[in-house]
Amino acid sequence: MKTAKEFDKWIDLKLFDEKIFSSDAAPEKELWLALRSYSEVKKRFKKKAKISEFKGQWKHFRSYIRQAENYWNAAVQVNIRSSPLLFYYSFLNLVKAWLVTQSKEPLGKLFHGLSRGKDKEVIEIKDGIFKDYYNTVFALKHNNGLARLNLKKLLTYLTSIYTQIQESNIGESRVYPLRTVATLSKNDLGFRRGLVLALPNTWRNKASKFKRAFKEFFDTFEELEINSPNQPISVVFDMKGIEPSFNTFFQLKDKEMIQVGESGIILDVELRLLLKQTLNDQLSGNYRKDHFSAYLNLPYSVGKVDYHFNEELAIYTLMFYLSDLVRYRPFELDKMSENEISWLIDSFLTCCPIHYLKMITSRIIFDDGIIKI
Repeated sequence: MKTAKEFDKWIDLKLFDEKIFSSDAAPEKELWLALRSYSEVKKRFKKKAKISEFKGQWKHFRSYIRQAENYWNAAVQVNIRSSPLLFYYSFLNLVKAWLVTQSKEPLGKLFHGLSRGKDKEVIEIKDGIFKDYYNTVFALKHNNGLARLNLKKLLTYLTSIYTQIQESNIGESRVYPLRTVATLSKNDLGFRRGLVLALPNTWRNKASKFKRAFKEFFDTFEELEINSPNQPISVVFDMKGIEPSFNTFFQLKDKEMIQVGESGIILDVELRLLLKQTLNDQLSGNYRKDHFSAYLNLPYSVGKVDYHFNEELAIYTLMFYLSDLVRYRPFELDKMSENEISWLIDSFLTCCPIHYLKMITSRIIFDDGIIKI
């Protein structure tokens, strides 16, 4: 392993533009107010949305947002075991609204694109809204072949109820907190910009099994040896409570560092773009007010094939599954309520809807930004 490079300046590198919401209103109220500022004010919507080929783009967007909010308001009023149906239809309309902003009007036969498989622990992906959603999130022009989703594996993408998932022994998390620091070091030609990352040791152990997904990352970054608490990089990360012994550190290889002139200014745009490109769409924003820069997702693997996936899509598909039980097989949901999974379902329905609302609202309002509340 390499020794950490010396540097003269450093800053926390934000990987996403951030919008901090802070008011006396409850978080969900503030998010719906933000959405309404576009759905009810046509001028604001036109500035935000991409140019579309279909007419009535704003009216369709407005209708979807209105319906989404109505379903949400109903969901928070009913018994928690009936709420999945209403939360799912809120999510569905929010996704439709986002697709409208991407000039992808979901008209015609609006199939959900998801169905409960014959295996009770499987969700099948079919043609419909979900495929459009998935493909647009990852900028895919064609379907990548992902056809089935396992419930237990989906649960391992949830950070909102991380503790409950771990205590339920469902599986190791597939989402890892990432912290990034941009550095500036002086040399004979001026200054060089670098990048140092801290990731949990468990990610390093797992990532070795996904060589194709993280090949570019390991071609671009090198692992560091942190053998002294007085090393500059160790001091930097300790300032934010990052425990070196629990983390693996990486830095840009020499050939990847960005040479700049005499300005000595750390500019994060190039470094942010470089990291996102090397991580191949495995990054997700951190919507919480803590010191982590983002989350890094492991691919959703089926046999030897790896697919992009993230917490946003996991919450959406799990809510669909629960809504399907509410609609067609409520007795199965009641049966779950009689065993230890009841705690997990209640945790999901209590914590994940608001987290999803933050994620999808960020998508609708910002191109590449996140809302923190």
